[in-house]
Amino acid sequence: MIIDTETIKFNYNHKNWLISFWKGQYGIVTGAEIGIYSTEEEKVTEKTIYMPVFDEEMLDMCFILYNKDKEIMRICDKHWWIAEKNYKVSKKIEKKWSFKNNKILITGHTHRPIFPKVGQGLYFNDGSCIHTNGIICLEIENGTITLVKWKYCVGDNNIICVDKEIIEGSESITNFFDNDK
Repeated sequence: MIIDTETIKFNYNHKNWLISFWKGQYGIVTGAEIGIYSTEEEKVTEKTIYMPVFDEEMLDMCFILYNKDKEIMRICDKHWWIAEKNYKVSKKIEKKWSFKNNKILITGHTHRPIFPKVGQGLYFNDGSCIHTNGIICLEIENGTITLVKWKYCVGDNNIICVDKEIIEGSESITNFFDNDK
């Protein structure tokens, strides 16, 4: 991977902030990312750990990625972290490989969760996995595959709990092979 990074650190409203910018070649795709983090530590050192900002601190962010004066991608969102990558080439390669080899291919960190419908491929992707309020993952259990989000919540008596939300699935893995031949 060939990635250029730029980090900006500053203090605002009694808090230390860090904004990171990335752009470059992510394997066979190009992309860019912006992340906003903060810490309440008064003295910032090399060992200071910055955390993603809280929901109420998220910013409207936008970036445009160019290649030789040609716009190749644009994204705008209110979040603590945004990313976009040009996955047209890699997605074709991954889908073709899994179909040609009749094997399930599970990947991640593309920021685009993929859970194919039965008969439409063997390529699965959990997206970006970690979020400020939980994680997204692919669960394989008892011969089934499911795309789920485990998220923090506040239960009875203000007790912090973790809740499971099914995003896609649950589908028997054998169904994907029965219909893909």
